[in-house]
Amino acid sequence: MSKYVLIGDTEYQEVPKKMIGYLSGFMLLALGFLNWMPKVIEHKKHVKNNLENAEKDVRELSGLLPICASCKKIRDDQGYWSQIELYISKHSNADFSHSICPVCADKIYPDFKSAKD
Repeated sequence: MSKYVLIGDTEYQEVPKKMIGYLSGFMLLALGFLNWMPKVIEHKKHVKNNLENAEKDVRELSGLLPICASCKKIRDDQGYWSQIELYISKHSNADFSHSICPVCADKIYPDFKSAKD
């Protein structure tokens, strides 16, 4: 009884057939890798471009902002006072739309009845 698993009729025929099988497997793996690698590189470039574009879009306000306790204007680095909406719009990508909260509406327009009433 032989301790080898024979592919061919003899041990000598087994070696070249195994070599061909292993080489064929490695060649298929190499072809798959060569086909896959450009896709990975392209995906990496795409992700990098997306990240760079996102970094360009991000503008962050940080630090202390001097704000008037009464009118809520902001003092800029040159010492000028401007409306908070203008300051934030200038220093970030935020836009504003104005409305009025119910508490202020009651103060400013006490005779106006809301749709809830």
